[in-house]
Amino acid sequence: MARRSKDPAVPGSHQRDLLGERLRLLRIRRRLTLADVALGTGLSRSFIALVEAGTTDISVSRLVRLAEFYGVWISDVVGSIGPAVEVLHPEDVRAVPSDDAGVELHVLTNQSVRGLLPFRVRLQPGCTLDGGVAHSGEEFIHCVAGAIELRVVDTAHQLKVGDTASFPGRLPHSYTNSGDEEAIVIGASVRN
Repeated sequence: MARRSKDPAVPGSHQRDLLGERLRLLRIRRRLTLADVALGTGLSRSFIALVEAGTTDISVSRLVRLAEFYGVWISDVVGSIGPAVEVLHPEDVRAVPSDDAGVELHVLTNQSVRGLLPFRVRLQPGCTLDGGVAHSGEEFIHCVAGAIELRVVDTAHQLKVGDTASFPGRLPHSYTNSGDEEAIVIGASVRN
């Protein structure tokens, strides 16, 4: 079960409602039915309807699948349109609504910036960010706290503070914190 808090960085019903509305608008503007989206993403119609209604959380990998299907970044559905230069203060960073316990994904922009999607991932000990995230473009990550195991397809790479990795985003990948302290990576996905 997803944790709830009055902290604005923790996804709550307002964030789920906003995310659901943006996903519903993407579907409607493209004149797609729930069945069309289900067929294109491999998600069930009922699940997509619940997400659009704001009544359930969604995992990062499922949100990435929906964004890929619609041809947008996840920041397009959790962010907003803003000025050419954007400065985000910590209290303004948006959490991606997720049902992954012990995992926080924050999009570090409120807009798609020149094909770049900067993000921060916080992993509590023993937690994994989705076992099969895949998307278009390239991905870059840098470990800033703790240590993680980056798994790309079937190969594991150990990253500790200061280590950096880059790889094609289309390859299924995951981040796991098997240590005893919180791990934090920052990174960016770049569209091709």
